Amino acid sequence: MLALTDSAKDTIRTVLTQNDQGATGLRIVVNGGGCSAPHYQMGLVRSADDDDTVLEFDDVRLVLDSYSYLQLSGVTVDYVDTDEGGGFKFDNPAAATGCAACSSSASCS
Repeated sequence: MLALTDSAKDTIRTVLTQNDQGATGLRIVVNGGGCSAPHYQMGLVRSADDDDTVLEFDDVRLVLDSYSYLQLSGVTVDYVDTDEGGGFKFDNPAAATGCAACSSSASCS
């Protein structure tokens, strides 16, 4: 199952409460196209589609299509704030290699 750190939950919660478009959750999509394989995309959503999986982490909702749900099994999503800026980090223990430049793509074994 996908896991969220407290930092990730806090950041998502803040973004959702500050949006004025009626978003109720965050969609995470796994696509090809990263420099090493899968690429993670995120966006606010108002509702889930009929075939989506909705995961609840306290008061934070994640919305995943069926492919992304399978690909994110065992992944931990964190929010990291560094001198270079902040961003979400996907820690995938099944990743054999990852991109040191973007940290958003990985090749899984």
